[in-house]
Amino acid sequence: MPRTASRLVRAAAASLAVALALTGCAATTPAEPAASTETDAAVEHADLSLQLRFIANAQFAGSYMAQENGHYDDEDLTVSMTPGGVGIAIDPLVAQGTADIGISSAANVAMARAEGADLKIIGAGYQHSATVVMSLPENPIETLAELKGRKLGAVSSNFAMVIAFLEANGIAEDEVELVSIQGDAAPLLSGQVDAMMTIATSQPLVLEAQGIEPVLIPMAENNFDELDFTYIVTERTLADPAKRAAVVRFLRAEIAGWNDALADPEAAADLAVDVYGKDNGLDRAQQVAQATAQVSLFQTDDDAPGIFWLSDAGMERTLATLDKRGIDADESLFDTSILTEVYGG
Repeated sequence: MPRTASRLVRAAAASLAVALALTGCAATTPAEPAASTETDAAVEHADLSLQLRFIANAQFAGSYMAQENGHYDDEDLTVSMTPGGVGIAIDPLVAQGTADIGISSAANVAMARAEGADLKIIGAGYQHSATVVMSLPENPIETLAELKGRKLGAVSSNFAMVIAFLEANGIAEDEVELVSIQGDAAPLLSGQVDAMMTIATSQPLVLEAQGIEPVLIPMAENNFDELDFTYIVTERTLADPAKRAAVVRFLRAEIAGWNDALADPEAAADLAVDVYGKDNGLDRAQQVAQATAQVSLFQTDDDAPGIFWLSDAGMERTLATLDKRGIDADESLFDTSILTEVYGG
């Protein structure tokens, strides 16, 4: 079923309802990680580098909060954050040791592993796919079947994923005309395409700010769901006791930062606009909308101890979606031991 946004806050609430309906759970108060069991004498200060997967903006608000609210300091960590961007591949940077921790996607990690990279997913911010098919209210595409014979815009590097998504829903590649776009909504607004693939926390909010109520068809509701915004490290890091301990402390601090950001999206957006992304020309209203809308993506199954959790159901649907994309992966893609320790399991 498509969703038509009418207000930014209502859009966020609708996203939350979708995520909860998919998992059959209810929203819960964010859980705090277990306190460290290490004595002060046993904890060694660690310097860690975190590679973000895009330019500095509200998408990474939890990391900013962890820094600014002293959560990294509480764990005796110094964490340097490096923004990503177009053309920056996160997985090789982590695999090569340029970054200790990265934020990537399950698909990219699985493909890197297939090529020999010793990467593991140790947590996931987004519990469901944020990708949607977006169309305009004056030319709405309300079901995937209505894409047949229409022009669908997507970034060319995502064509294989889009084709797999269509085929998973009974639509052959030659039944839809794929058009390469840059990712913004201009081709949709100009009529160059009838619909476009985008992220729910991105272009739909841009249109909403212009008074346009886009029609959205979520991938997560249509046979193509997966964990995303995944935190990755190397197996080498996990095998090193000192480095592993530092990663446990990092995730504990990161979770605390994200709990802060999810509880106060406006403060999170302010850090993105005024501090970390101050040179990126960010619009505060859009950043508040993004920080608010992504709250629903962090909602976990009701039996999860807290955010970032790698549930059995989440891992299973991720592997099923990767299989539909022709990406070879199994349970070894994930390492749940870090979060188990973080939450005192």
